Amino acid sequence: MAHPEERRFFDWLREHSPQAGLLYILAKDREGKVTQYWYTGGTEPEIDALREDHHVWVGLTRYGKRKATKTNVLPTRMVWIDHDGPDANPYDWDPRPHVVIQTSEGRFQAVWLLAEAVSKEETEQLCAGLAQRFGADPSDKDITQVHRVPGTFNLKHDPPYPVKLLWLEEEDKTAPYQPEDLRIAVPVTPVTPVETPGLPDGGTREHALYLLGQLQVPTDTVAEGFIKEQEDRSAALYSLVASVLEKGGSPKDAYNIASHSANQKFDTPERLWEDILRTIPKIHATGGQRWTTHHISNLEGVDDEVLWIVSPYLYSDAVGTVVGEPSSRKSWAILQLLTAIACPEATQFWGQPVLIHGPVLYFNLDDRRARRLKLRLGNILAYYRDGNRSLDIPFEWADSGLNYNVREWKRWLAEDLDRMEQTYGQPVVLTVVDTMHKAGFDPKDWGAGSQVFLDGLTDLAISRKTAFMIVHHTAKSAASRPDNIRISPWGSVFTGASLDPAWRLTRQTSADKEDREHHHIELEYASKEGPESLDPLALIYGKDTSKFEIQVEAASLERKILHQLKIAEETISQAELARRVETTDIQVHRVVSNLEKKGQVVTKKMGAAKMVMLPGTKEDQQSEF
Repeated sequence: MAHPEERRFFDWLREHSPQAGLLYILAKDREGKVTQYWYTGGTEPEIDALREDHHVWVGLTRYGKRKATKTNVLPTRMVWIDHDGPDANPYDWDPRPHVVIQTSEGRFQAVWLLAEAVSKEETEQLCAGLAQRFGADPSDKDITQVHRVPGTFNLKHDPPYPVKLLWLEEEDKTAPYQPEDLRIAVPVTPVTPVETPGLPDGGTREHALYLLGQLQVPTDTVAEGFIKEQEDRSAALYSLVASVLEKGGSPKDAYNIASHSANQKFDTPERLWEDILRTIPKIHATGGQRWTTHHISNLEGVDDEVLWIVSPYLYSDAVGTVVGEPSSRKSWAILQLLTAIACPEATQFWGQPVLIHGPVLYFNLDDRRARRLKLRLGNILAYYRDGNRSLDIPFEWADSGLNYNVREWKRWLAEDLDRMEQTYGQPVVLTVVDTMHKAGFDPKDWGAGSQVFLDGLTDLAISRKTAFMIVHHTAKSAASRPDNIRISPWGSVFTGASLDPAWRLTRQTSADKEDREHHHIELEYASKEGPESLDPLALIYGKDTSKFEIQVEAASLERKILHQLKIAEETISQAELARRVETTDIQVHRVVSNLEKKGQVVTKKMGAAKMVMLPGTKEDQQSEF
């Protein structure tokens, strides 16, 4: 049965939305799996089934097609904000919203109803102005943004927080606003595209024709993509740009040529340039610089010493990764490492000595809120300094700008590293990108375009003896691994990438239920420079956000056994398991018996040996026939 607040909200939403359009619902379960729903009519039965164990959001706009893109959005009578607090007080907001939804303590979403539908561009302008006026999240202006549904739960909290309809006022109580009224109350300058760094000069049409000849772009492509306007201008322009890049033309050449094409469809030069930058990773040039071969004797002069920063977690020229499901403390873990390196008083990290101290650089691209970074860093510093939270360590951070689809990213990053070395008199020890998804990564292509980023970081790591760690979200941290990854840190993978070292963080929900005062995280880590196999650790974090509490313990014997089976991906004898986890055969026998009762392992006899495997392994499947 639909929750009363949910029913009331959707009745209001349908009444004031285009009747012909589709309503967009987005749901995400506790494991991070996302599902989309599209409706022309009622939604209550589906949401009722999702309420207890899913985040549920709804788009405030209607769509013409079943794809949540700006192109498909219909004109709307609604504008909105999403305020994350802590100073949010919707009772003071003037003009007064028609709808206010409380999503958690001190956090609210608000909707203003307009007297008439306005364009997508004007909707975003008004949303941006309201956000600026009330100090709300500026990114929420996006026309495709979704908002929480009253009567559902915010599962980010423990216990889950009920999403509440604070008020909903009909038109007879609060009249709809004229767009001009909101524009007067909220002075808004027109939204203009942000200038893309490094925007090149478009040049002349004559020079574009010269480049087409020099690059030997096929005449058919020139005729269809450059000279004649086509019915499908997008396809024609893409074909032209792709041909230029395949012939060895630079991104600047592609921009120069596309700027003068009859099929140039973008309203600003910046948008055209951004489209070309997005196209680059998909294109492979047919020509280019030839590789260089070396005689093996050159290796005699190579320094083969591994310089550890914290053994076995990080070495000096590493390009590694930290992956995990949502809420698995990835940012906390990497911030503790950064602080331990930058803070001279920090002598250890997770029980291991910090061998190199020095400057660090943190790209805080995911959260971006400075107040949260300040709280986390202050708490961690207090942990290492007996309560002293002074932010006086060689730690620099950025909350935007790094995007490996932008041509000059590597040069800009190198300039930052050089500048910091001059400032602090020591090379940067570690740079962290948190997260990969906000640095240009597209989950839809499974990371196929990310190799340029990984190669660039490797170049910098080797040339400057500096380390990089990439934080990466994954909905299913236990997904099957590529052959070239030692442990399985990928739910969505980088195709062909072998990052080292690799950390994987996994929430231990059963332990959280038994001990509600702490968050329990399992850490699995591996490095090609370290031991072949390391037992996982248990990271136990305190829930009190006013301080930083962490206990680092060896994982239970049960977790160690499951870990060994997972990384082996094959049957292991009970005796071999005992050797790997360094305990007696009797203890392993007891644990394996308990795991088998719970359906977490499968055993079978092979001669005198007892073989153990995970359910679903090749040997287990063969035993069913």
